[in-house]
Amino acid sequence: MSSFFQTGSARGSCHSFSSSLHPTLKRAAVSRPLDEELGDSSHQQNQQQDTIPQQLPPHGTTTMASVHVDAFHVASPPCSPRGGFAGGGPTSPQKMNDLVVEAEHPSSSVTAASVMMRMANSDSVSTPDEARAATAAAAAAPGAASAVAASVVKVPTLMGANDDEDALAHVARAAKVYCQGELLHIVQTAGIFEDSKEFVDMPMRVDPEVVLEQFHALAPSLRRDPTVLKAFLAQYFSAPGSDLVPHVPTDHTDSPPLLEGLAGHAPYQRWASDLNDFWKQLCRKVSPDVDLNPQRYSILKRTHPVVIPGGRFRESYYWDSYWIVLGLLACDMKETARGLVQNLLDDVANFGFVPNGGRIYYLNRSQPPLLSEMVLALVKHDPAGIDKHFVSSALAVLEKEYEFWMNDGERAITFSSLPSSIDGDAHGSSSPPTPCRKHQPHHPQHVLNRYWTASNHPRPESFKEDLHHAGLADCAQGFYANIAAGAESGWDFSSRWIAPCEKGEYALERIATTTIVPVDLNTFLYRMERNLARLHDFVLTRQTSPPTAAAGRTAATIPSDARESWVSSKAQMFADASTRRALAMDHLLWDNHRGMWRDLWVSSNTNSSSTYSSSSRSVINSTGCTFAFEFAKVLPASNFLPLWGRVLDNPALASVASSRKLAALEGLGMSGLITKGGLQTTDTETKEQWDAPNAWSPIVHMIIEGLENLQAGDSGRLAISLAKAWLESNYLGWANTGYMYEKYNGGVPGARGEGGEYYPQVGFGWTNGVVLHLLKVYGGKISEKK
Repeated sequence: MSSFFQTGSARGSCHSFSSSLHPTLKRAAVSRPLDEELGDSSHQQNQQQDTIPQQLPPHGTTTMASVHVDAFHVASPPCSPRGGFAGGGPTSPQKMNDLVVEAEHPSSSVTAASVMMRMANSDSVSTPDEARAATAAAAAAPGAASAVAASVVKVPTLMGANDDEDALAHVARAAKVYCQGELLHIVQTAGIFEDSKEFVDMPMRVDPEVVLEQFHALAPSLRRDPTVLKAFLAQYFSAPGSDLVPHVPTDHTDSPPLLEGLAGHAPYQRWASDLNDFWKQLCRKVSPDVDLNPQRYSILKRTHPVVIPGGRFRESYYWDSYWIVLGLLACDMKETARGLVQNLLDDVANFGFVPNGGRIYYLNRSQPPLLSEMVLALVKHDPAGIDKHFVSSALAVLEKEYEFWMNDGERAITFSSLPSSIDGDAHGSSSPPTPCRKHQPHHPQHVLNRYWTASNHPRPESFKEDLHHAGLADCAQGFYANIAAGAESGWDFSSRWIAPCEKGEYALERIATTTIVPVDLNTFLYRMERNLARLHDFVLTRQTSPPTAAAGRTAATIPSDARESWVSSKAQMFADASTRRALAMDHLLWDNHRGMWRDLWVSSNTNSSSTYSSSSRSVINSTGCTFAFEFAKVLPASNFLPLWGRVLDNPALASVASSRKLAALEGLGMSGLITKGGLQTTDTETKEQWDAPNAWSPIVHMIIEGLENLQAGDSGRLAISLAKAWLESNYLGWANTGYMYEKYNGGVPGARGEGGEYYPQVGFGWTNGVVLHLLKVYGGKISEKK
C-alpha cells in the first residue's frame, strides 16, 4: 500500500515561524443541546471522512509503504532539532542573547489595543514590529527601554457579550505580567526562585498596569538587582497559592461504603480512611477576590471547587482530574466529582478546549483528552439518577472538544492511499520509493493525531529551564514548540519524545514531540469517539424509556463498547469515526513482530536508496527531501494502552482481535516493564521523570484495566497481581513516611520516584484516586496477611 501524508502548508523558515502565536482560542459556538435533536434517528455518514477500508492486511504481515509528503507541517520549523522538514537544512544554533528581543516604541499608529484585537481574531500578529509595539505600548513606561520575550499567550475569545468580553480583557491584562515582558524575563532569570513556577503563581496586590508602571519606574540597573527585585515582589505580589482557599466538600463523609468492603484487611482499611479524609486537604475554592479582580491573578475562574494534586501543583490539571474523579466516586463523593467535571466543561465552552491546567499560562496547550471518560464515569456511577440535561449539555461541549483535537492547528494527520504501491515482504525488504504523485482524494484515508503546539517562547512556569535548553538546541523556536507539545502529552518528559544522540544519550534539547504519532493519544481519541457514540445512544434511550417506579427514574444502560448498530445518527457518526481510527492504528501503529502498538516517528533521511525494515518506511516530498517513518526505539508502557481503550473490541477488527490480544499479552510479558513495584513507565533509564525506573499511577491503572478488558489467556490473573503489587508499593510508602507520592520507583516497592524538572511531590491527587479506585474494585480479593 502506498500512502500520502498531509497536514497543511509548509513553513518557510525558522524566523518566519517565530512571529506566529499560539493557536487561536476559539469562540465556543457550542451546538444546540442534544435534547432538541433526538428526533432525528436517521443514519448520517460523516461527510468529512472518506470510505472506511473494508479489509485488513493479511494477518502476520506489517504494511510497508513509500509515502509521499506533500507538505509535512510540524510545529517545529525547518531548523527543528535533528532535521529540516519543509525544505532547507538546519540553521546555526541560537544563543541565549538571541532568545529575547528589544522592545521598541511604536513609530506609527499601531497601538497595543489594535494589535490585541487582531490577536483575538486571527491566528497570528502580522508583523514582528506589531508584536513588539503591542508589548511595548502595554508594558513599558515612556522613555523606558526593556528586553521583552517574544510573543506569547494568544488571547482567547470567550462566549457571550459584556461579562465574557470583560473576562477576555482580564486575561489579556494579567498575561502582560505572567506570560510576557521584561518583568517576567528578569524575575525568572534572576535566581530568586529555585522553581520558575513560584513567580507566575503569585497574585498581584494591585492591577497589572500599576505593577508594570512601578517596575519600569526603577532605573534599569536596579531592575536587575536581586535585593531590589525581592523587595519589589514583596510589595506588589502575594504568596503563591493564596488565590485558592481551603474548602471542605459538602458530600464528604468519614465512613464511605468503600471502607466496609475492606473489613478483611485492617491496615488497608485504615489507609483508605486516611486517604478519604485527605480529600478535605486537597479540596480548594477560588478566592472571592478572583471574581472581583481577575486581572490580578494567573488562576482561571472556577464555578465549582477543585481538587488539586498537591505540592507545587496548586491548581487543577486536565488529565489528573480523571483519576481524581474515579477516587471521589469510590468515596461516593459524586457532587464534588461532578463539579470538577463541570469546571472542565466550562473551559471548553469558554476556550474551545480544556487547557493543560487552571492558569492562564496553560492556555497554549491542552492535555490528554479524557473529559469524555469523566462524563462517562459519572453516568456509570448513577445511570438512572444522573441529570439528563447535564448529560445532553455535556455531549454538546464534548463535541466541541473533539472538534478542537481534529481541526485546531495541526494535531490531525491524514495518510491517504495512492493507486500504486511498493510493498515489502513480512521482513520489510523493499525497493526504493517511487517518484511523487499527485494526491487523489477519492482513495481511502487514515487519520491519526499527534500532540502539537505553535509555541515559540519559554513556558512561563519553566522559563529559565526552557531558556537553558533552547540555547543548546539546533533551533530555539523548534525547541519551544516541541517542549510545550511534550507538556501537552502529560509525559513531561520522557525519552519517548527525545531523539538520542550518537552516544545513545537523551538530552532534552533534542525533544521532537511534534514529529511523533503517539499510541496513547490515538487511544484516548478512540475512546472519545466510542464514548460520544455510547452517550448519544444513552441519552436517546433514556429520553424514550418509560419511567420506573423509583422516583420517576428511567431504566437506561450505557451501550457496550463492542456495539455494532446504533440508534442515534450522531452515535453512528462517532462510531464510524472510531472504526476508522481503529483500522488506522492497526495498519500504521501495530507491530506484529513485537506484539504491541508503537509510536511512529518521522525523521529526516538523506539516503533515498536505503532499505526498509519492518519498523520503518521511506517518504519523499515534492522538493526531493527524503524522510523516514519508523517505530520508536524506546519501549513505553503506553504501547499497551489500546488494551485499556478496547480498540481490539471494535467490530472492524474482529478477524484479527483474538490473535492480536494474545500477542499483546505476550508482548507485555516480554517487555520487562512489569516489576516488583508495579509497572515502570519505559524500558529506558534517563534523568527524565517519565522514564525507567519510575512508575506512575495513571499508567498502572490503565494497564490493569486493559488486562481486565482483554479476557485472554491469564490476563485476569495478571491484572489482579499488578493491582496488588501497586497497592502494596503505595501502602509501604505511606506506612513508612506518611506520604503519597506523585510517582514511585517501580523497582523498589514503597520508594518515591526521582528525576524531572522539579523536586518529587507529595499529596497526591491522582495517586490517591487510583488507590481508592483499586481498593473499591479489588478490595474483596485482598485478604488480611497472616
